[in-house]
Amino acid sequence: MLYNKLVIMQWQNFDKRNSDLFAIPELIKRGIEVEYWDVSAISIPGYQVHPYPSPDGLVVRKVDNKIQFVELLKSNNNGKTVYLVHMTYCNHSFLCYYLLSKYKCTIIYCVNGCIPDVASEYH
Repeated sequence: MLYNKLVIMQWQNFDKRNSDLFAIPELIKRGIEVEYWDVSAISIPGYQVHPYPSPDGLVVRKVDNKIQFVELLKSNNNGKTVYLVHMTYCNHSFLCYYLLSKYKCTIIYCVNGCIPDVASEYH
């Protein structure tokens, strides 16, 4: 399947780390339509990091509630959008994952190192 749109979803506002981590300016330069969805209002309300100006061509959306999230999913449910979800699967993000599954969205699951602290038991 060919995708022409990438939606990066995270439970925080857009920051420099996200821009660098996903090489967003490079993706845009290569002609990929990229959106960044801040879903903090429906996952971890109030969670913010130091804001960073979005690169030219990036559409940044702040999702304010479940209804808006569903409408965005429906409007992008054309088989040409892939969702890169950069959130741990947990109670905070359950609603997002549930709705992405319900609307049969193609998901790329992405988290940064998340190793449980059990190694200390073996010292």
